[in-house]
Amino acid sequence: MSAPPPDGQRTATLKRHVAELFDRAAPTYDRVGVEFFSPHGTRLVELAEIKPGQRVLDLGFGRGACLFPAADAVGPTGRVVGIDISPTMLDRTSAEVAERGLSQVRLGLGDAERPDFPEGSFDTVTCGHVMSFLPSPAAAVAGAHRMLRPGGSFALSTLGRADADARWQPVFGAVVAYLPPDAFLPQAINQDAPIRGVPAWEAALRDAGFGSVRTVTERHRTRFASAEDWWAFGWSHGQRLVWEQIPEESLEPARHATFTALAEISGPNGCLTWDTDVHYTIGERT
Repeated sequence: MSAPPPDGQRTATLKRHVAELFDRAAPTYDRVGVEFFSPHGTRLVELAEIKPGQRVLDLGFGRGACLFPAADAVGPTGRVVGIDISPTMLDRTSAEVAERGLSQVRLGLGDAERPDFPEGSFDTVTCGHVMSFLPSPAAAVAGAHRMLRPGGSFALSTLGRADADARWQPVFGAVVAYLPPDAFLPQAINQDAPIRGVPAWEAALRDAGFGSVRTVTERHRTRFASAEDWWAFGWSHGQRLVWEQIPEESLEPARHATFTALAEISGPNGCLTWDTDVHYTIGERT
């Protein structure tokens, strides 16, 4: 058995794989007609209480779920800077920024664990549904603290368990049944330094020096017009990491099995709803 790679090498490899994963997802990310990331980003910006003229850093901007609401909040006199590890996300979202004429927005490639800006550069840092794809999320929390001026706010969002809606457990079980035994699941990305659950996230913010730490948890209902919509949604974001590991010859049987499970929970005309908790955690640099 070969020796495991050094920590630095493993981290670099994980980050490369994450960048490539979201390069593949970028063309359809949050663009398949399912309301999921955008309403969460809008709500995170609302809870962060971003004001006109402020400077905002968005870690892992993706297709702009937090970025565009933040740009609206700061207005033309403010500034929103976004960094993302995926070149294709950068290309796609930069094009949309240009189309919208948002002169207050600047985007670039960057690592959410190591934001490269002078200390105290921003009034608010946002991070929407990014932490689970970071090898060291605590490093990102510490980096956000450095980026903020005293009194500035860090606002992040995380999801509750995907299978917390018991109706969906057979659906996810149908997918897992077709995965190889050594499948690499998203939660393994930060298995060496995991932060799981609201109490752990709040503790991580306090450990980094944040005060007035609080979490708002809201139940979000996602609606799918059909099983086909749900399947397309799964391929449009980080969940495709799971789909991609199903052997090619098993992909159609896996699809059939999940559609059979979905039929058991579908409503009139094949529509589906999925309830999940969204946790919005906020802290202030003291």
